[in-house]
Formats: sequence, structure tokens, C-alpha cells
Amino acid sequence: MPIYKNFNQNPDHPPRFEVPYSDIIRSVPVGGALQVLKPLKYLSARQIAWWKGIFLPALSKDNGESIACWENRLKFEVLPDDFRPVVTWFGREKFKQIPSVTTLSVTRMTLLMKGSVQHLREDPKYGNHYQWVTLPDSALRKK
Repeated sequence: MPIYKNFNQNPDHPPRFEVPYSDIIRSVPVGGALQVLKPLKYLSARQIAWWKGIFLPALSKDNGESIACWENRLKFEVLPDDFRPVVTWFGREKFKQIPSVTTLSVTRMTLLMKGSVQHLREDPKYGNHYQWVTLPDSALRKK
């Protein structure tokens, strides 16, 4: 999913992008949609892309545990109050669901990212194994 920067900072005017609208429309698959994100949502989308697309898969690849296992472990270690399981009853069956990171604000997502990196680097149970884990570097981001 491509992301195009909106150069128009005035919310009363339509968005103005770095490429023509026609190019943007051509890139949308059949049945797809466009979504104009405000700056805070845009940052959050980048954070979630790093969390789910780079960070968790790298941890999973490193030791073979699933992405879901790593995600839940870090959620409970770093922000346990934000990720209390929600209980849903369906008839006599009880289901527990762990909230998604997409429910977090940009500030809370930043705390989760920084806290996860710090937890992996400093928790004695991991030793020095995760010293390679770092936060995203804006200088290395694709432009």
C-alpha cells in the first residue's frame, strides 16, 4: 500500500500530493479505497508497519517462535494495562481476546516500541542475545 505525503496543511482545503491524482487512482486495486490520514494517524501507520512488518518478524526469525507469541509476550511485559484480555461470552463458551496495537494512540505506540526494545536488551532472562534490536532509524527509511 503506497503512502503519499499530503503537502496541504490546511484542513479546510483538499489534499495536495507529490504525484498527480490520476497516478494515485491508477495504483488503487479494483474494489480498493483511498484514505487520507491526518499527520498523527500517518505516524501511527508507520509505527504499526514497523512493529508488524519488521520488528516482530525479525524476532520470530531469530528464535523460531511465532510472531503472535512475540507480540503477546511484549504487549504483556511492556504495557500490560493496555492489553488486558477482553472476555466475550458466546452461549456457554468463553473467549478471551487480546486488544490489537491498532487501538493505541501514537504516544502509547511509541511507548510500546521503546519499551519493547529496552525490555529485550535489558531483561536478564534474554542475556545479551537481543542487543541487535534497535528502534527504527529515520535516516535508513526508504524515501
